[in-house]
Amino acid sequence: MTRSVDAVESVLAARLGLDAESLSPGAVERAVARRTQALDLDGPCRYLARLLEDGTEWPALVDEVVVPETWLFRDGGPFEELAAHVRSGRAPSADEPYRVLSMPCASGEEAWSAAAVLAEAGLSPREALVDAVDVSRRLVETARRGVYGAPSFRSPEAEVRLGARRLEDGRREVDASLRPYVRFHVENALEFEAGLPLPCYDAVFCRNLLIYLTPEARRRLTLRADRLLRPGGLMVLGHAEAFTTFFPGYVPSRRPRAFAAQKPADGVERGRVPAVVPRESRGGSTPRASTRSVGPRTPAAPGTVPLSSSPEAGAALLVEARRLANAGERASVERLCVRALAADPASVDARLLLAETTLAAGDSPRAEAELERVLYLAPRNETALLLLARLRDRAGDREAAARLRGRARRAARAAS
Repeated sequence: MTRSVDAVESVLAARLGLDAESLSPGAVERAVARRTQALDLDGPCRYLARLLEDGTEWPALVDEVVVPETWLFRDGGPFEELAAHVRSGRAPSADEPYRVLSMPCASGEEAWSAAAVLAEAGLSPREALVDAVDVSRRLVETARRGVYGAPSFRSPEAEVRLGARRLEDGRREVDASLRPYVRFHVENALEFEAGLPLPCYDAVFCRNLLIYLTPEARRRLTLRADRLLRPGGLMVLGHAEAFTTFFPGYVPSRRPRAFAAQKPADGVERGRVPAVVPRESRGGSTPRASTRSVGPRTPAAPGTVPLSSSPEAGAALLVEARRLANAGERASVERLCVRALAADPASVDARLLLAETTLAAGDSPRAEAELERVLYLAPRNETALLLLARLRDRAGDREAAARLRGRARRAARAAS
């Protein structure tokens, strides 16, 4: 089955940008087995042929592999930030409504939550709009219905804010007054076209998608999202997706757990958009970003390492950080790593050294966040996988730790 499954994984990467390594071990193989059985085919080779020849099979496979974990007003902070942005931003009108993009929208909870925020801000459906995009037809159908069970109502205020009414089966339906605010689209986020002059969105929610994409797909998505967002607009990412890596130049929110940043309002170049971030080579070399200028630099103080925005400056700082790490000077190592990442946000080595340093200092949450960022940039980094597995073990999540160790073993085999 392996060769046919590998071919299916290649199809998923080419069409969807999906990195199979980001899923749980065997996820694609199980999806192929389910579809093979559902179609009553004689093995995965036959299924691969069907997938390539029959356009109607592709949506069914997509439904098998997408990860739809979400709920209403998830994390809270992003929606508080959206409300503040609506209040402080431009005055919407029927000709220029306040537009929010939710991609991927999964089963729609995020889109309906954004609609509730817009309604609470006093905007009418003519003055505000949410475009919600997902590649899964099944999930978009669920989203359009707007009917959810208890797992979607984890936030205590969700039922009231959505004006949800209880149905006989115990589920709840979003209030009909919110429906004119939201339009759902079955499309791949990598290919979504707004059909309007760009930029056209005041806020873009793109949470927990980058984690599942190949480096090339990440590059495409960040460029597309940036083009869609107005200057001064709000970008919301997943909790471990670093703006310094994917949207350098954006201004992070100070609101706790907002996971949001604002695009520069002056329309100037926003810094370095990461180029294709390659997986680490056998020698463990550091991925590099492109090197477009980010404007005039402030001269460094005498006797200091200049803090310039280039991979070369980051590499120089990293050399000094490693020297200090060997000498046991943790505080200095941390400061230099932070400076190195400011110069080169795509440096896997600097993030990994920062993770190791903070872990040694006992700051497990920060170490965990940095390790997750390492794995976004380099999904097969064996050291990061094993360190994160150790942290998952400490937290009692044995299943996640086992998955990470499995990925580390596969990474080691691929590098040998």
